[in-house]
Parts: sequence; C-alpha cells; structure tokens
Amino acid sequence: MFIVIQRRKERKTPIPSDRTHIQNIQNIQAMEAAFNQKLLEFTKDLGTLNSKRERPVAELSMLENGIQLMSAVDPGAPLRLFRQHVSVPYGKHIETRDDKFFLDSSDLDPSHANDMNLVNLLRSVWKTLSVHDQNAIWAHMQLLLKIEKKIAEKQ
Repeated sequence: MFIVIQRRKERKTPIPSDRTHIQNIQNIQAMEAAFNQKLLEFTKDLGTLNSKRERPVAELSMLENGIQLMSAVDPGAPLRLFRQHVSVPYGKHIETRDDKFFLDSSDLDPSHANDMNLVNLLRSVWKTLSVHDQNAIWAHMQLLLKIEKKIAEKQ
C-alpha cells in the first residue's frame, strides 16, 4: 500500500501565531481599560459640574456609578455602548466641535430619543454651561472618540 503525501499549498495570508493573537487581545483589553478610565474621569467631572448647578440633573450624577458597575461586570460594555450611541451616530459632530449638535436635537437618532444616554443628558444642560465647561466636555468627548477609533482599528 502506498501512502501519498501531498504538499500543503502555501497560504497567501499567514496565520498569526498564538503569541501574536494573545498579545493583540491583551493590547485591546488594555485599550478598553484606558477607555473605561477616561470615561470614568469624564463622568466624575460631569458629576462635579452637575453638583455646582442650581438645579442638578439627577441622571448626570448617576453616570459615574453606572459606568463603574458596567465596566466591573463587562469591561467591553462601555466601549460598545459609546460606539453604538455616540461614536457612530454623532462622531462627525464631535470631531468638528459643532455646537449646533448640542443645541439642535433635529439630528437625534429617533431610536435613542428616550434613552438615558450621554448625548441627551449633555443636550439638556448645554445652553447653561460656560464656554470653559463646554470646551472641557469637547476635549473629553474627542479623546474618547480617538480611543474608540484606535480600538476599532485593532479589532
């Protein structure tokens, strides 16, 4: 009986080694942790800002606890929700720092109109914020958007 051994065809795209794959996963997890940390810092700043308001918005104060709980249960959840509710529908407005975005709700995604999401909460207080506070919010939002895009490139 003859055994025929066929030579395997060379693959055009190499299979990543297990080590490379594991490093990529660890890199993404580290970036998710950085995203969660920056999002938590942002919600803390919003909570501080909210506590100084004459009429605080209860939902703004609850964001920090919500982010902490969510990231403890599922570290990838805050990023996924940010991507779904902020980055994808409103990323262009954030990149260009379009103030009309927070003042005009005509482009609000109707499927999220009743959600307690970050964009809706910021829209509810935007007119009452100082330029300094608005600039700080833009900076946070743009940083979160950049981190989210970097992670998306790696996935």
